Amino acid sequence: MREFRILVGFWVLTLMGGPGGPPLSADRPAGELRIGVLLSLSGRNQSVGQAMKGAVEQAVRDAAGRMARLPPIRLEFGDDQGTARQASGETQRLAQAGVSIVLGGSGSNQALAMAQVCVRLNLLCLTPSATHTQLEQMGPRVFRFLPSNETMAAFLARVAVQDLKLRGVALLTNVSNAFSTDLARAFRKHYESVGGKVVREVTYDAETPPGMVLTRAGAAPAVFLPDNQNMTVPIVTVWAQKAPSRPVFLGPDSWSIPEVWALFRQYGLTAYYVTYYDPTAPAWRDFARRLRKKPEEVSAFEGAAYDSMTLLLEAVARAESPSPAAVAEVLRRMSFEGVTGRVRFQGAQSADHELFVLQVLPDRLRVVASSLQVQ
Repeated sequence: MREFRILVGFWVLTLMGGPGGPPLSADRPAGELRIGVLLSLSGRNQSVGQAMKGAVEQAVRDAAGRMARLPPIRLEFGDDQGTARQASGETQRLAQAGVSIVLGGSGSNQALAMAQVCVRLNLLCLTPSATHTQLEQMGPRVFRFLPSNETMAAFLARVAVQDLKLRGVALLTNVSNAFSTDLARAFRKHYESVGGKVVREVTYDAETPPGMVLTRAGAAPAVFLPDNQNMTVPIVTVWAQKAPSRPVFLGPDSWSIPEVWALFRQYGLTAYYVTYYDPTAPAWRDFARRLRKKPEEVSAFEGAAYDSMTLLLEAVARAESPSPAAVAEVLRRMSFEGVTGRVRFQGAQSADHELFVLQVLPDRLRVVASSLQVQ
């Protein structure tokens, strides 16, 4: 386990790394606030989780000198290993260690499990990248940084029909993934409402061979594949290598990572996805510089993790006390300019963002549409 300290205003923030470390000591400085950070630091999603962890740490470093009213804060990292069961257990461990606020749940399955524990134990939780519609209905201290699947599906469906002229799609759904089933349901509803038609519907699970998914899908002019990188990469790879024709691929915000972009570029595929940040914005390019990366090397997950932690620290600094109830009350009223753009809760527990549909080109990401432009 490693520890480093960052002076923020007049306070010291102590970051505890290493998800397998022992529980925090019961001894703490007077008034110290312990914040849990629950991410997939091992397992199939560890590359995304580790990148998000780095962005969270960067947010704390960048807060130095800006937030003088923060209490002493200690971050405790937990590892959900990409599973709901582990997320539930790790959230309970964090609570036993004295955590009162949890940032995490990088996927919908893990976020829903985390939120259930937080509701039961009266903790505040903010999920930086999960988008399941149910999250905002789980209680007054459960916050979602991103718009819901419902909102993102409505925007992507409208752009697919009106801008991309894609009036027929094959809809693929991973029934073992809560994110996939929720987003597929929402997309179908909105796609059909604007004149699109689902020409074929295919369900699969985590154990289904990618070749079987391809066989079930058949030939279609376009495919909507609402899934994470672990299933997207093998399915698209088989499609590119074995299918007689190549459809247009439509995807979710979970495609906002370099590994997925590289896949589409490798095979020269046409791909569009919905997301919540503009890769050409100056703020995003400056963020990449602080991470010591090129803008095209930074995933949207890193931006969401960075902005979520910054937002949470701002709320703690503004609250009358660092209690979950007081911080929750501030969060509901916050409007925030971050690296992913303007974030507004507007009295709700799900933030409002400008949305974008991006196209993956051989050398860059192109902004096809913005939700502000089409309103």
